Amino acid sequence: MRSGSSRETCTWLTTLLLFFMTTSLIVGSVRAQEHHEALAKNYLNRMLEHLESNISLEGVARGYEGDSTVKATARLGLLAGYVHMGLKDSDSLTMLNKISKALNSLLERPDEPASEQDKLLMRLAVLEFASMHYGLTRSESSQKLLTGSCKYLVEKFGWSPATSCSTYILYSEHVAHIAGGRVDKGNVEYALNEIHDHYIDFINYSSRGGTNLAYGLNILSIGIRLALVSGAKSPLEVAAMWQVHLNYSINYLKESYEKLSPDEAEAFLNGLISALETGLEEPLNAEAISISEKIASGLLENWAAGGRIILQKRPSLSYLPYDPSLDFSSIASLAQNYPAVRVHDLDLPILLKRLSKINGVRGADRYGEAISLAVESVATSKPYFRVLGDEMMPHQDLVDRILSARFIALWLAFERAETARPAELELAFSGPSYYTLIGCSAILIGLLALHRMGKLFGSED
Repeated sequence: MRSGSSRETCTWLTTLLLFFMTTSLIVGSVRAQEHHEALAKNYLNRMLEHLESNISLEGVARGYEGDSTVKATARLGLLAGYVHMGLKDSDSLTMLNKISKALNSLLERPDEPASEQDKLLMRLAVLEFASMHYGLTRSESSQKLLTGSCKYLVEKFGWSPATSCSTYILYSEHVAHIAGGRVDKGNVEYALNEIHDHYIDFINYSSRGGTNLAYGLNILSIGIRLALVSGAKSPLEVAAMWQVHLNYSINYLKESYEKLSPDEAEAFLNGLISALETGLEEPLNAEAISISEKIASGLLENWAAGGRIILQKRPSLSYLPYDPSLDFSSIASLAQNYPAVRVHDLDLPILLKRLSKINGVRGADRYGEAISLAVESVATSKPYFRVLGDEMMPHQDLVDRILSARFIALWLAFERAETARPAELELAFSGPSYYTLIGCSAILIGLLALHRMGKLFGSED
């Protein structure tokens, strides 16, 4: 009897010990999350203080002249948008709306940049801000800025996924959803119908392969996901085109993923994750997860070492347009002389955050370690985290602030989504494809403009 009683006591103590160990792990995880959230919010509050010092009482950027004032106001407005996305408080919203009002007033003035190229830079800065502000606030003035700016792009460069209003409307709906707002069913249907009307242009664009294919997959995946969330009707042809993009991408990556550059790898990883977030059926879901984790693992190998994020080379054209003091000629010259710049890659941790939430993914723990390192590295940096490792722009600090605030804001948005009530969690969007897509658009449009000028690839015949 005593032997049996001893065994029962031992079993009971083992169970109790396991319970306490499990509870301690959960409590420790919660405390770590709360610690990171506090650091992240403090970082965004420092960015808000920077805005208060660099924005006039009227909401205009200080220290700039001419069309640079418009670009600078739009870029600081973009920073304010990310701050508000992360903090969700009244102070950041007041700052954001003040900048929006000032920007609209600046654009009412008749004077515009003398060259078409500089007008393009201004329009891109305004368009990126308008997409953000409309998504966060549903401002009618920003909606008009959005549609007017993308129509300008289509007139100058023709319709493509990089210039179309459909793409930028989807950006705004992503912003709304990421921030916890409602997705506008009518806007999603409008965007998908526009893609349907230009499906040949879309296919011609994606058929060039590489990042074009990845970009096309990403846009279509976003459209399908938002249609599911909002109840919008997606044209059958668009759904079919999405399936073709997905199947072709998976087959291509099975054979060639090891040959991809880091930029191409992240572009395809982004597209695959966006597709996975729509809820794929088997066996396609397992194939997409498998190739996504292979790409993620390859990127992680060179992302950090010794507890520090490694500087990696990226196209300088991805960052130059964010400095409002640079005109088009300066950007073209810098892009030609310095085609690459060393950066701390903050896009990968966000991609890993999304990937870790897909059912069936195996490397979630490893991804979590990288995400924590990124949050800790950025949020503890004072006065701001230096994303770019090479000094090449007059106002590089603004570029660093925008990119680092973007990362922190998106991470906070995902943390909020993870703690949503179960009924909300099912519909919570887990992809920050907005920032990746809009960045790609700026790069692609810039490349096209440089090519037409003969600045990048030599003069045209």
